[in-house]
Amino acid sequence: MNRVFRAGRYTLPLGEKTYIMGICNVTPDSFSDGGEFFAPDNAIAHALQMQQQGADVIDIGGQSTRPGYQRMSPREEWERLAPVLEGLRGRLQVPLSVDTFYPEVAALACEHGADIINDVSGFSQEMWEVAAQYACGCVVMHPCGEEEEILQRVHTFFLGKQEEAARYGIASDRLCMDPGIGFVKTYDPPGGGVPAAGLYAADGGLAQKSDRSAMRQSAFSGAHGRYPGGPYSRTAGRGRYAACA
Repeated sequence: MNRVFRAGRYTLPLGEKTYIMGICNVTPDSFSDGGEFFAPDNAIAHALQMQQQGADVIDIGGQSTRPGYQRMSPREEWERLAPVLEGLRGRLQVPLSVDTFYPEVAALACEHGADIINDVSGFSQEMWEVAAQYACGCVVMHPCGEEEEILQRVHTFFLGKQEEAARYGIASDRLCMDPGIGFVKTYDPPGGGVPAAGLYAADGGLAQKSDRSAMRQSAFSGAHGRYPGGPYSRTAGRGRYAACA
C-alpha cells in the first residue's frame, strides 16, 4: 500500500522524494528573515516566488516563536495573516500551510484556503476539532521541553498524538510529525544534545510500531542555524525552508 500525506485538496505520495516547505514569516521579529516580508505585498510576492522556485508547500506564519518572543492575541495574528491569505487565494498550485497555535486563527485560515495547520504547541483538543472539521493536514510539533531522555519523550509524545487524532476521526495519513529541532533540542550530540539520526530513529520507529503513515519534518534552520551536512539552505539567499520526507 502506497503511503501518502493528505492535506486538504492535496495528496502527497511519500517515499518518492523529499518535499520542500517554503516558509514566509509575516512578522517584524523572526530570526530567519528579519522582518523582510512583514508587509503583506512583500509576503505575497515571496510566497509566489518560492512556489516558482520549486517549493512543494508554502507555510505562512504571523507570529514569531523565537526565544523570548512576546505572544500576541489571536486577533492580532489574524490581522497579519488575513491580507496575505486573501492575496494568495487562487494563485497557489501547492498546499498552503498556516503556522498558528490558536484554533480560532486556524479555522479562519482554513476558511481562506489553508490546506495544513502547522501547530508548534502540538495540537490541543480545540485544534483537533478544527482539523477534523476542515479535513486539513496536520503538522504536529513536539514542543519545548527538557532534553533528558528526549528520544523517548518525543517517541511517546507522537504515539499519544496519533491516538488523540484518531479519537477525532483524523486518519494517520493526515499527520506530519515534527520533532521540533531548534526548540530546546539541538543537533549536537556533545553536552546532552540530540543526534539527528537518533531522533529520526525514534520517529521512524513510532511510524513502524503504529503501522500508520506519518510524514517527518525537519527544520533546516533553527536556533542554531544548522542541519546535518552543513548550514541551512536558502534559495536565492532569501527565505527559510524545511524538508519533509
